[in-house]
Amino acid sequence: MNQGPSRRDFLRGRLFVGGRDRPDEHDPPAALNPSEPLSGDLPRGDQDQPYFLKVKRAAMAGEFEVRLNMGQYEGATEAALEALAGIDLLEERLSFFDPASEISRINREAANGPVAVDSDTFALLVQSQAIHESTDGAFDITATPLWEIWGFARREARVPDDQEIARAMRTVGGGLVRLDRQAETVEFLKPGVQINLGGIGKGYAIERCAESLKNAGVHDMLIHGAASSILARGTQAGRSKGWSVGVAHPIRQGRRIAEIQLDDQSLATSGGRHQSMVHSGRRLSHVIDPRTGRPAEGVYSVTVVTGDAAQADALATAMFVLGADASLAFCKRHPEVSVLLLLPSTTRSRELDVVYAGFAGGSLHVL
Repeated sequence: MNQGPSRRDFLRGRLFVGGRDRPDEHDPPAALNPSEPLSGDLPRGDQDQPYFLKVKRAAMAGEFEVRLNMGQYEGATEAALEALAGIDLLEERLSFFDPASEISRINREAANGPVAVDSDTFALLVQSQAIHESTDGAFDITATPLWEIWGFARREARVPDDQEIARAMRTVGGGLVRLDRQAETVEFLKPGVQINLGGIGKGYAIERCAESLKNAGVHDMLIHGAASSILARGTQAGRSKGWSVGVAHPIRQGRRIAEIQLDDQSLATSGGRHQSMVHSGRRLSHVIDPRTGRPAEGVYSVTVVTGDAAQADALATAMFVLGADASLAFCKRHPEVSVLLLLPSTTRSRELDVVYAGFAGGSLHVL
């Protein structure tokens, strides 16, 4: 179990002004934190600017934050504490790396026959399978062998040969996982198959965190999940509607490329800039196309907005793999999904092109 800040640190809380954090030496660099609340119209030091309560906890190889309007709810810090504590329980159940987790048990036993699983875990597997099918296999929870042979699992990137890729591909594919919805069991159709919910788990965790806060009577909130997933509910203080967040520029550190208003929505960003390698003059990201066994190319970052955080999390990865044309076509078929793609410019060196679809009027402002 990951250990977060102490309970005393949580109870003290930390403040940030107008949605923008005060500097914190433990916060990730702006380029690694693609979505942050934007400051309001007032100057940063203005005393009339609204304050927010921020509570953090380390989990799932990152940091989760709950941000609430200061003074709006009695017992807000305790409610945030309890909501974040629940993420540890989810991680114990869903972690690919913990040998005692339910996912590890499935990976050990499911090739030998159907394995009964917790109803919540099964529902997440069903959702993962549905996203796999709707994205033509671009999202695939069985793709870990590919991530491993490319060295990204150990942060030691390497280029495998064609034979290594072919061997890994033998145990990759959503069709190798059989889900029995009546019995709520999982079965692998070939030895060596493994599932890993890392591509959807952070979004799922912040959904459960939001549910806990709602049960405690908190309805206005912004939740960050490990710097790449955000859930917004209700209204940010100082605004008439929703929460405003920013999307970082994928090339120019410390700059933002866009502002997005989230109105009871979730956002997830997938990018390959900060986990990548250069090979033969090409930058190869850590996002592997499970259909080819090779890194996805042609996209700097993808930001997806939809109603469900787990879905947004998975779709951000899938659309990074799919690229611009297929992602835009997906949004046309699914009008509840919006996407912002940042692509290498076809006309200007060291610049980028911005492509988007599905955003309602005024909810996206490209800087």
